[in-house]
Amino acid sequence: MATNLYCISNWFSYFLVEANSPLEAIAKEYSREYRYLDNESLSDDTVVSVMCCEYKGYVETCLEQLAFDADRVLWMDAYPETLRFQSYKTGEANVIS
Repeated sequence: MATNLYCISNWFSYFLVEANSPLEAIAKEYSREYRYLDNESLSDDTVVSVMCCEYKGYVETCLEQLAFDADRVLWMDAYPETLRFQSYKTGEANVIS
C-alpha cells in the first residue's frame, strides 16, 4: 500500500504525517481510538476530536498559503472534504457510516 501525506489536527495541534490511511495518520500522533463521523450527519452538538485531510493538490496549495497552524486548523474545519473523527473508549461501538 502506498504511503500518503495527511494533515491532521485535534484543534490544539497540527501535523503532517506519512501514513497508509487517515486512521493510521491519526494513530501516529494521538494515542486514542477514533471512529469516523459522516460529515452529512454532523450537528452543532457533535464533538469532533480530530480532523484529517490528504495533503495533496488543492488542499496542499491552500494550506501552504497560510502562515499559522491555527489558520490551517480553521481552514480544515471549513473544508467540506475534511474527514472528522470522534474519540471513543474501547468497548463502545465503532460505527462507520
